[in-house]
Amino acid sequence: MMCPRIYTNTILKISPYQILTNERLSYSFKNFENTRSVPPRKKRNHNVSLDLEKIKSFLENALTEDSPPSLKEIVKLIGISDKSLYKYFPKLSKKIVDRRKQFIRLEQEERIKNECRKVIEITKKLHQQNIYPSRRKVQEVFGKRIIESNEKARKTWLETKMELGLI
Repeated sequence: MMCPRIYTNTILKISPYQILTNERLSYSFKNFENTRSVPPRKKRNHNVSLDLEKIKSFLENALTEDSPPSLKEIVKLIGISDKSLYKYFPKLSKKIVDRRKQFIRLEQEERIKNECRKVIEITKKLHQQNIYPSRRKVQEVFGKRIIESNEKARKTWLETKMELGLI
């Protein structure tokens, strides 16, 4: 013979004792109106009219900036979804993404060049002070683990040590 399982119901606020004794089992469904555990979806306003010319001029201006914004930043500023942006302006969206990627790549290359210059400078300075420019010493002066994390900086460090006749 199977025993029935008794569950407590937190929404109805019925305890197992109340179920067994039939005490206060009357309830109304009016209490359930705001007991949804998942928040309701935001309703989209599909009647929003897009000023396509204004958006197009904004996108074209974004392409000419020195530090081009990402597509996510543009979407937040305009107030429309990225899907809508790709739908109405596929070529401009692609240009913005490509321009941003190019900007990030150039910024990264410049950062790597500066780090390599600083590694050369630190290595030569340590050598002039009659301190062997080991990886740890260079990184200690540099302030971060540059030789381990940046392959170009590592090659630059090794080349500088070769120039100084340490290898």
